[in-house]
Parts: sequence; C-alpha cells; structure tokens
Amino acid sequence: MARTREEQNNELREELASALDYENLSQADWIIKEIEEAEQRGYEWARAECAEDTKRLDWLGGNVTLGARFFLRGGWAAMHNDTVIGYGETLRSAIDAAMKGDENV
Repeated sequence: MARTREEQNNELREELASALDYENLSQADWIIKEIEEAEQRGYEWARAECAEDTKRLDWLGGNVTLGARFFLRGGWAAMHNDTVIGYGETLRSAIDAAMKGDENV
C-alpha cells in the first residue's frame, strides 16, 4: 500500500530518533526538515524545466516550417528550409540556440 510523504517522514523521524537516542529528537526533526527542503527544491526545478519545455514546444508549434536533424557526429540542428538555425549537443540546446537567433522564422 502506498504511503503519503507525511507518513514516510513520520516513520523516518521515528527511526532516526531511535538511532540517535530519543533525547536527540530535534536532530531527527532537523534531518527531516533538510529532506523536505531538498524535495521542494527538486519540485521547483522540475516545474522550471517543464516551463522551459513548454516555451520550446510553443515556439516550435508557431514555426511549422522547422525541422530537426540529428547528426551522427553527435549533435542536433534546428533547421529551417534546410538551413541550420540552431545547433547543440541536445535537441533542447539546439532549439534554445534557434530561439535566441531568430524567434520570427
């Protein structure tokens, strides 16, 4: 059965308190707080990545004449009428380069 994050944290808190000695419950609380803050930073990073991908997709969607090609030597190119308008090691970086070069393709 799946447990909520709160249930998992409570169990971890109890295990840490037991391992650290119950007199040091504040240390267990501090560890849980650090874990929760790290999780929050991860969620914020993921949301920011999704927002950037949404911008890329919106830009590509507004430029239906664009294409992308992967070159065997290791890289992606965003293309417009067989002209490279952005190049990068990843498709994301190629789109980003094209977006910086000319958003009105």
